[in-house]
Amino acid sequence: MKEGAEGAEPPEEPTIALEQVNQQTLRITMLLMFALFGVMFWAIWSDLITVFSYLDSITLWHYNATEAGAAVVKNVTMGSLLFAIIASMVAWALIRNLPGLLEVLVLSRLNMRQGASYAITTILNYIIIAVGAMTVFGSLGVSWDKLQWLAAALSVGLGFGLQVQRPGHHSANESLSSSNDLR
Repeated sequence: MKEGAEGAEPPEEPTIALEQVNQQTLRITMLLMFALFGVMFWAIWSDLITVFSYLDSITLWHYNATEAGAAVVKNVTMGSLLFAIIASMVAWALIRNLPGLLEVLVLSRLNMRQGASYAITTILNYIIIAVGAMTVFGSLGVSWDKLQWLAAALSVGLGFGLQVQRPGHHSANESLSSSNDLR
């Protein structure tokens, strides 16, 4: 670990306060209890709940897809929209509460440096975001081949936006603003 130019040590990664860990653990516990209640409710009353099969008969829009090399038209139903909403809520709850859950269940028991635990938490957040987005978009009929150009444009935009400013060098934004000033 190198020291800075003035001899100061690099800043530490942010730690999670005990109260924040307690709140996140309580929220995860409530989420798990709610999910368990939902599964038990579904197991007991699944024969009587016909509204969900009715939701699959309400078509919201159609989209073109390919299956086994053949083009087919698929439906996005009210049931798939409900599934997308529930999946996004679960992903949001997991993203919001993952640091506390990991801190309590796993990372507090391991002898790791703080930077490693922060990296693990961040990577798992990114994985949950990716899986949640793929699940939600897939249930709504949006496939990766429809989003590739958007991902490419966002990555190029982020690349220009995150450039480090060096003395004597100008970013693309500064060049554009200075050319607008000359007009």
